[in-house]
Amino acid sequence: WRDQPLLTLVPQYSDARWNDREGYLRDPDTDLVDTFAFEYAHRLSYRTNSYPRPAVILRTLKGLVGEDAFLRGMRHFAREWRYRHPYADDFIHAFLEGSHADVQWFLEDALRSRKTIDWSVTVDQGRSEAVHGYFQEEPTGAWVRREPAPESEPSNGDELAIEEPWQVSIFLRRKGELCLPLRWSIRYEDGQEEIFVWTREEQLGEAWYRYVFESPRRVDAVILDPERMYYVDLDMSDNQWFRETNPLPALRWGTSVLNQVQHLLHWYGGIGG
Repeated sequence: WRDQPLLTLVPQYSDARWNDREGYLRDPDTDLVDTFAFEYAHRLSYRTNSYPRPAVILRTLKGLVGEDAFLRGMRHFAREWRYRHPYADDFIHAFLEGSHADVQWFLEDALRSRKTIDWSVTVDQGRSEAVHGYFQEEPTGAWVRREPAPESEPSNGDELAIEEPWQVSIFLRRKGELCLPLRWSIRYEDGQEEIFVWTREEQLGEAWYRYVFESPRRVDAVILDPERMYYVDLDMSDNQWFRETNPLPALRWGTSVLNQVQHLLHWYGGIGG
């Protein structure tokens, strides 16, 4: 709904990447991609693993290794196996040889397992408590003095106000066994942005990650995979957090509903003479 054309009669914004993802989500984990056609559980699984799921995997592979390495690997595969019938091992070997990327672990998981992934993010932020005095850093550490926050003039000019920093807690969670290095960003209210990486090794060790910090600036948004490199996430609706609600998706959804109602009324008018 974010990209839906506004106030037009276009029923939807067509994008092959999202159409393939929609087909992938219909049956993402019944069978392996590397399966004989006659061994699939049912027709839907055959179709999913023959077309939309490989497309989603390849687009995710491109995001993982980068466009240049992806094109080198795919061109090498096309040259090596032109007019022949490659199997999964042939594709994996040719792609790794041409791209020079160490992603055999991903190709094995994507083509020969039922592993899926679903990332999510939640954010809790608020003003820190106005405390000051002496505090011990560690149970046996030194005592340090925390000074009160600097005073600032309030807007009404009645009395001095103390601006405490923002206390921010960001919680990332991974559901599923497919682990990929995940880039995520923090955007502050002044427009500045910070980029972080939740590494594959960290995700293999723990299925969640918590980042707690104090900031003089309020966090405006936290977004997982901001460049949209991965298409295998089962639910992207919880991949971002915004301090304020964006009214555009609801407005564009409303125009789409209005369009459908208009078509229905035209149909009623047609059959009514």
